[in-house]
Amino acid sequence: MDNLTVLEWLEKEKLSEDEIDFLLTFIPNISVIKSQPAKTVVICQSMNKLFPRANLKMEENYLDYDVFKFTIQKYIVNKISVKELLIRMSAQKICKPLCDYFLQSEIRN
Repeated sequence: MDNLTVLEWLEKEKLSEDEIDFLLTFIPNISVIKSQPAKTVVICQSMNKLFPRANLKMEENYLDYDVFKFTIQKYIVNKISVKELLIRMSAQKICKPLCDYFLQSEIRN
């Protein structure tokens, strides 16, 4: 793996600013939901306001790896590997507990 930061890697992979902003907002917000589930509604509302095409649903379980991965892939149109993104974020200690949680889910699948 190269020594690029997550942001540098996302830019190198040709993601748009909107897609990068979505990822760097969505993942930390899911981290908040993991530790404070009562904030799910307000987080989904806020994300939908910032990123209308995300169309997050309050009743979805974004802590389910398949839902999480599908939400990301839908928004970025499968431009990158979610697993690689999680590995890079974890290595750089960005939302590390959440990234490790999802990486463990990926291993089990």
